[in-house]
Amino acid sequence: MTGYNQAQQEKIKAWDSAVSDTVQLDCRLTGSEQDGSFEALADQLEQLVHHVSIKRSREPVIRFEKNLPGLLIKDNILYSALPFERELGVFLKGLGWLNDLPGIDDDIRKLLEALPFNVPLKLYIAQACPHCPALVETTMLLAMHSEKILLEIIDGSMFVKAAQDDQVMAAPCLILDNDFRWTGQVSALEICRMMGSRDPSQLSTQSLRSILEDGRASWIADQMIERDEIFEGFFGLLLHEIWSVRLGAMVIVEQLAEEKPDLAKPLCDRLLSEFERHPVTIQGDILYALGEAGSLETIGDIEKLLETIGEEELKEAGLEALESLRERF
Repeated sequence: MTGYNQAQQEKIKAWDSAVSDTVQLDCRLTGSEQDGSFEALADQLEQLVHHVSIKRSREPVIRFEKNLPGLLIKDNILYSALPFERELGVFLKGLGWLNDLPGIDDDIRKLLEALPFNVPLKLYIAQACPHCPALVETTMLLAMHSEKILLEIIDGSMFVKAAQDDQVMAAPCLILDNDFRWTGQVSALEICRMMGSRDPSQLSTQSLRSILEDGRASWIADQMIERDEIFEGFFGLLLHEIWSVRLGAMVIVEQLAEEKPDLAKPLCDRLLSEFERHPVTIQGDILYALGEAGSLETIGDIEKLLETIGEEELKEAGLEALESLRERF
């Protein structure tokens, strides 16, 4: 990582002399090859200023989809970029907002207050991009005013795979919940309107996971019960590679089974079709879900699965699911 030049150092020191309260940051490291750049950045910032305190943490950044290293400015803002060149000024402005947050337009404030669930935003930038700082400022200010906005600011040239996976071709590129994007400039009002108009049934797995990890599993269940459908993104929770996510999804399955058993058939049919595609750990959880939400017909389906299962632990999960079903039917 190249360090700050003399002009940039003077700019940082001028910012430091103008603030009075210390800013607390968290340098999140994920074991990636970019970790060293962020550690070096943290070291240099602490050497240059008196009002920035940075702790180093290797805890996974599970609230954000990409789990990239970076500076956690707030619990809902991860800056996975190195604030050099054009980005330095807006980065320092954002740090200042932690202690002195400016107001926002009333229309925007009302839209933010009305957000019913967490909103993942990914903003891809590039160091030499002339238009990126303005959108960084816009989105960071919105996220400062609403903890329901989970903002990842990502340098696409630094995290090439992440940009490729999201099919980012230019910067700035702002992605809302993986299914809507803006390339170039966009107003805060337009972003807020789009965030507030989403149909819960169209939420991605990542959005639903964010809601789940925010302690609102019952909200997801209630929304599916109200609409009498299993959301497509919900299957991603049930089949997620992370056990704690699947565990939270099982809580929702239990609520659905108790309050809306008619939703069991589409749920069970999909899980049965997915069974062979997943590792044993996920297969065990599929069997548990079938035992909780299944019908009389599901007993026969599980019995057929048991004829092909060789792992003893998985067989045990299947037998427990059968026992649960037979107690009800």
